[in-house]
Amino acid sequence: MTENGFLADFAPRRWAPPAQYGLRRADLFVGRGDFALEVAVARAGAKPAGAALRGCWKARQGGRAAPVLLVVLHPAGAVMCGPVGESPPVHADCDAGRVERLCREALAQPDRHAALRFLGDALPSLETALPGFDNRGLLAMHELRAGLPRRADWGRAARKARGALGKNGRALLEALGYRI
Repeated sequence: MTENGFLADFAPRRWAPPAQYGLRRADLFVGRGDFALEVAVARAGAKPAGAALRGCWKARQGGRAAPVLLVVLHPAGAVMCGPVGESPPVHADCDAGRVERLCREALAQPDRHAALRFLGDALPSLETALPGFDNRGLLAMHELRAGLPRRADWGRAARKARGALGKNGRALLEALGYRI
């Protein structure tokens, strides 16, 4: 079991980040398939700088074919670096719960190619007003951010949605109140 419960139901491998980056207690989670996605999770006392993240990412990735998503948990949340590139993207100021759900879904993909496609779609949404929600021509963002929370049934819907977090397939539909 992992410290702080991050990906607690996955079996971690031990991983030691290079000391010069100031990261501690690290776990490594490996996805499916050949050269599978690696999710390297470390902890820090404060939000690390982007240069340190990229340096640590490069040390872990080591020029291999396996993509690496570095996640650093700190008291204010989480930061991520990767999963690919000469200068991999850094996603700062992330909610640790959202990052955990994203990692969980990426690790569940059938191979590294599917994991990279998933992350390619999901990671940019972390920078939007509604992370994890792809709103291409569906609804007005203003209504989603400002209008919906004012509805009388919003509190009940939010409680129901929280109970559905981390579920998928049939379990997700049932948690949202649907019968199959």
